[in-house]
Amino acid sequence: MYIKKGVLDESAFSIRKEKVQAVEITQSIIKRVLGLAEVKLISAGSTGDEELETNTLYPFLSIERAYGMVEEILPAYKVERSMRSLSKQAFKIRMLRPSFFWILSTLAIYYFKPSLWYISLILLVLIYTLRIMDYKNSRYLLNDEFIQFKSGSLETSLFITKRSKVIQIEVERSKLQKLFGLATIETINRSKPVHHTKLQDVSVEYADEFYTWYMDRTKNIQFE
Repeated sequence: MYIKKGVLDESAFSIRKEKVQAVEITQSIIKRVLGLAEVKLISAGSTGDEELETNTLYPFLSIERAYGMVEEILPAYKVERSMRSLSKQAFKIRMLRPSFFWILSTLAIYYFKPSLWYISLILLVLIYTLRIMDYKNSRYLLNDEFIQFKSGSLETSLFITKRSKVIQIEVERSKLQKLFGLATIETINRSKPVHHTKLQDVSVEYADEFYTWYMDRTKNIQFE
């Protein structure tokens, strides 16, 4: 792929399609209101040390055009529009999970400026509002050799990668997650430094499916 961008200050670069490790489609809160998105490619660099590079292809595309653009320039990738939402158990745990940032901030306010106690309440409302937004925006999907994660509150990020590009996965469960039958899953993509993508509070059943999906990677693993 050959990409040229810029107006006053132009730049051009090329990326070998097989070097693309993942695709990321991001939306700020303003872009979501306007129905726009930004397409990024996460690729292994062209230098010998295989450093990770993130290149923005198009910063202002309609969301449907962004999805179509990925499939157009990378036929090996496919963006699925329909994805799974998090369960009600995930919502409960996000409401119960303590915010250490809020706790420390509240202690500092009451110690140094107790007259500003209302800031603690404002901060608490903000924290829980962002948690609710992240819960509603979070999605996930396993599709044969692909995996998609979407998460974020004010800014959302849709991450798409192929199983053959994933070098390691992790499944973690905190004590609170065990009580609710949930887990955190993570993909690690090759390159240096490695790229980590996490999704919190998926069901244990999906975490098991995720593990099985990764173990089948020998069917289509690629050597470069």
